Amino acid sequence: DQRLQLNIACQGRHVATAELGLELAGSGKLEDQLQVADSRRNQRDQSYAIPVGKSSRAVDRCQELTLLLTETATPGREVLVVVRVFDEGVAFRYILPKQAALDDFAITDELTRWRFPPEATAYVLPLASFQTSYETYYEKQTLRTLPADRLFGLPLLMQLPPAAEKPLWLA
Repeated sequence: DQRLQLNIACQGRHVATAELGLELAGSGKLEDQLQVADSRRNQRDQSYAIPVGKSSRAVDRCQELTLLLTETATPGREVLVVVRVFDEGVAFRYILPKQAALDDFAITDELTRWRFPPEATAYVLPLASFQTSYETYYEKQTLRTLPADRLFGLPLLMQLPPAAEKPLWLA
C-alpha cells in the first residue's frame, strides 16, 4: 500500500516530504489506504497581544489547507490534516473528528516520517536520555552528518541553504 505524502516546496524548490500516519489503540494504524475526500483553503492574517516578553504583538499570517482523508478499507475512519504555510516555515497537525469508527481512542504512535534534503543544516538539542533537561546549547550540523542512533530534543530546526534572500526554517 502507498502512504499519503505531503510534498513541500518553496519558490519551486523541494523542501521536504512527509509520509502521514497515526497508530491508534484498539483500531490499528491509520496510514495506508487513505484518500482525499475533501479539501478547503483558507488565509489567516491576524495579530494578537502578548502580555509578557520582548514583543507586545504577534502576527499570525499563513495560507492554510485542510484535507479530509478517508480510509478506503473498513472501518472507514476519517482524519483531518491541517497544513499551514507561513512566510518562513511550514506546520501541520492531525485532527480526529468525532465519528462512529473512532468513538474512543488513544494515539499510541505517530507514524509521520519526514524526508529532507541532506544538505539542510540542522540545529539540534542533544539529549542523553528522555529525562535530560532541555537546558543546554543547540548544535549546528548538516542533516547528513546527524547520527541516527542519537536522541535529540524537539523542536528540531532545519535550514535549507539560501537560494534567495531568506532561508526557509522548518520546525
